[in-house]
Amino acid sequence: MFKDIMPKMLNKKAEKSKWENILNNLGELNGKTIGDIGSGGGFFTLKFSCAVGDSGTVYAIDNDKTKLEFVKKFIESNGQSNVETILCNDHEIPLNQNSVNVFFSRNSFHHISDPEKFFHNLKHFLKDKGRIAIIDYKKTKKTNFINLFGHCSSEHSILTAMGNAGYKHLGSYTIDEDQSFNLFEKD
Repeated sequence: MFKDIMPKMLNKKAEKSKWENILNNLGELNGKTIGDIGSGGGFFTLKFSCAVGDSGTVYAIDNDKTKLEFVKKFIESNGQSNVETILCNDHEIPLNQNSVNVFFSRNSFHHISDPEKFFHNLKHFLKDKGRIAIIDYKKTKKTNFINLFGHCSSEHSILTAMGNAGYKHLGSYTIDEDQSFNLFEKD
């Protein structure tokens, strides 16, 4: 079932996600450990699994057990063994200290109730020179689902929260006119 459904979903999503551009901006990932925060259905988890290779690890991190079960079944059906699913909440992610090279958060920043505290607490999981990539929908004046229901964050609020949480801003990248993409480093 998963092998039939996922390729169709991945192809459709691939057009919108600009995933190759995103991965290129993250640099060399082979052998690295990636934490996919708010992994959802696992689109980027799968892309990261391929990018880190057999010597790397990907943590699919989400607070939705059903989504993590879906990711786990899909990854297992694909024969990938470098992905672990991690159930979390706003206050705790059960990972080891100094274990992650890059945390990746796409369209989940706006769901975090206290992003400054949340990302400050992630610092001890990051290795030296560890990075965090945050992609989120921009607040605009458009009347659409994203803005009506608050599924967006101003780039200013992301930069402010991350600076207050102790991260250095490495740069902003363009992937889509409706989304911001910012990269930070553990300071």
